[in-house]
Amino acid sequence: MKNVPSLMLLLLVVLSFVIYSPALKGDFILDANYVVANNSVIEQPELRGRIWKEGMFDAYKSSFSSQLNYYRPMVMSSLALNYDLLGAKPLGFRLINILIHALNAFLVFILVSFLTRNQFLSIICGFLFCIHPVGEWVVSYVVGRADLLQCFFSLLSLIFVVNFLRTNNMVLLIISLFSFLAALLSREVAVLMPLFVGITSYVLTRDVKKSSLLFGVFFLMSFGYVLFRQNFIPIVSDQSLSQLSLSGFMHWLALTIQYNFRLLIPWSLGSVMSHFLENTVILALLSGALFFGATLFFSRKSKVPLQRVFVYSLLWLLAGSVSFYVTRDTFIKQGPYLAEHFLYFSLVGFAMLLGSFIVSLSANKQKVALVFVCAYFTAITMNSNAHWSSEEALLRRVVAKESGKNAVAYQQVLMKYSDDVESIQKMVESVKQPTNQSLWYKRLGSVYRQRKEYDQAYAYFQKSLTSNPGNVEAINELAVNFLEQGKMSEGKQWLKKSLTLDEQNTDALRLLGQVAYEDGRFHEAVPYYKSASFSSPDNILLLKHLAMSFFLDGNELGFQQIIDEIFSKAHDTESVLVFFIKEMYRHKRFVNVIYLIETNHELFDSNIEMLTMLGWSYKAMGQEEKSKVAWKKIFDLSGVVVTEK
Repeated sequence: MKNVPSLMLLLLVVLSFVIYSPALKGDFILDANYVVANNSVIEQPELRGRIWKEGMFDAYKSSFSSQLNYYRPMVMSSLALNYDLLGAKPLGFRLINILIHALNAFLVFILVSFLTRNQFLSIICGFLFCIHPVGEWVVSYVVGRADLLQCFFSLLSLIFVVNFLRTNNMVLLIISLFSFLAALLSREVAVLMPLFVGITSYVLTRDVKKSSLLFGVFFLMSFGYVLFRQNFIPIVSDQSLSQLSLSGFMHWLALTIQYNFRLLIPWSLGSVMSHFLENTVILALLSGALFFGATLFFSRKSKVPLQRVFVYSLLWLLAGSVSFYVTRDTFIKQGPYLAEHFLYFSLVGFAMLLGSFIVSLSANKQKVALVFVCAYFTAITMNSNAHWSSEEALLRRVVAKESGKNAVAYQQVLMKYSDDVESIQKMVESVKQPTNQSLWYKRLGSVYRQRKEYDQAYAYFQKSLTSNPGNVEAINELAVNFLEQGKMSEGKQWLKKSLTLDEQNTDALRLLGQVAYEDGRFHEAVPYYKSASFSSPDNILLLKHLAMSFFLDGNELGFQQIIDEIFSKAHDTESVLVFFIKEMYRHKRFVNVIYLIETNHELFDSNIEMLTMLGWSYKAMGQEEKSKVAWKKIFDLSGVVVTEK
């Protein structure tokens, strides 16, 4: 049927949105706060040239540290375009993630169709890829865009390779190589593409020479990319990548068995039997039994194409596991739940493996298997996505699933949402790197500052800066520690030191603006708020303070320009007006208070707080009768009689 591809694409898009819609309400979490929400490179078009010159986290110069230097300009460019099209809210970024996931499922359908000429198998593979739970942390996590784009361009490259092998059209090979380059610039693991190209070529042609030649072309491109990264933007900032060793190989083998088994039993379900899923011996025996059982099953089938798909899918899974050797330490740090995203590209092989098994069954058994498999994976995926309501709720769920593991989710809960000093101190003792110790000392300082135990807080902030003098967040918190005690001079001194380390640090600029604003030095507050809003242009609160600084400094043109910008971005007009009315009332600008409330009376006719300010503003202006009208409205609404101050 000629309409099958179009219909398939439509169904995959609809299905993807249905399955992942529960996660659309979620906020930015983890790295998305650095890469998107607080990244001026994404939000300011004039800074976007830096996307091609630096790593993903370079724009955020603070205490954040990463052993891996991610250079992913295709990802950053797509996020910038996403921002331009759909704004700064997480919803827009997740919508595009879902769409790319659906496109990836469609490309799986196309690839399998080109390889096997079996439409039924292709359809099954596309749907299996779409609904599988491994996609949760790739699709719902905004920064999962890297996995999505690497998969998209890699599949596109393979599709063009297959067409090149069938037509010998060099244009198709060139397009394939450009797609491969885009995959490399999306995620570093794409360096393994030569393996997939070689496997695909050999399974399709059975021509060793041609397959080796094609492998060599892609290998040279991978090698060139690695040389480029090593010399200009090194992939690692230390020796975190594991060296070749027997123990390393055994660890890799254990990870390969454990994580590929997750394709069958995802961690969100398997965590209830974690002791079983983490027992390498049991999993090895079970995996071996499944392998030999599947081999025996397919060897008895007379359909050679399905046998080839079986072999091809196993080789795909093996090739996808090669990256585990280099990133095996990252698996431990991320924890078993978050680390499942490493399986996203391997999922293509699993979809082909399971799909070929289903197609090999009799018609009645096929129906039963399809219903069971689709219901099984869809239920797990939708249940998992339902927990993306907030970062704290999501991380606490992961911590519960990973009970007893000191992984990223547990650490982030301690770092952001817990005031358990004892547990935080244990983290300080467990980490060895000074930059990481600095983060935990800063967290202890934050806890004591929130308790208003300022001397204790000061001691820990100092320890944080001793471990890492460049920890800008610790410097800012230390400044706040002084400001909250009324020690303005010391606070300003630390904030200015923060700007010497990161001149675009939004928090330091905002706080300096706030200090000047509260001190009545509005002309001094303007440049601080202006610089802070440049780094964070969608921060409405910043823009509101900038507008008020302009207003109180007598700059009506600047005030009006910022007001126009605010109303073009803010969806809640009433809350914006309330802010300005309160600030103008606080600074005794009664004429302006009266004007704003009266011209927006439909919003404030039943707002007692606004009517109270209106009444006192009229009284301050000597308009007693009008003040009495306002107070009568208050009495009619609440029964409260306004008395003289």
